[in-house]
Amino acid sequence: MYIHSKEIPSPRGGVETDDFELFARDLFFALGCEIIKGPGRGQNKGRDLLISERKVGALGSTIVQYTVSCKHNAHSGRSVGAEEQNFNDRVINAGSQGFIGFYSTLVFLP
Repeated sequence: MYIHSKEIPSPRGGVETDDFELFARDLFFALGCEIIKGPGRGQNKGRDLLISERKVGALGSTIVQYTVSCKHNAHSGRSVGAEEQNFNDRVINAGSQGFIGFYSTLVFLP
């Protein structure tokens, strides 16, 4: 499946402000993840979604919780950069075990 990220409206105001986060939520749900906390308005402390995944192995199962940060820069073409730092702090503050960056452009961390 191919999705052209510019088909999702820019998050810069308007009714579709949350469309990229809602797309991420729906995709993770379709992949079998539980959505613990979905997109919301206001300060999110670098967490757009909080999801969990059940990992099943030969010796049992484990639930892993992830902090998800969504950045939709496809319309501007900007890469994701300095605003995506302190992954560890965000994971710890959310009580998660992992971080997922869900981006519509490349990442450039100096």
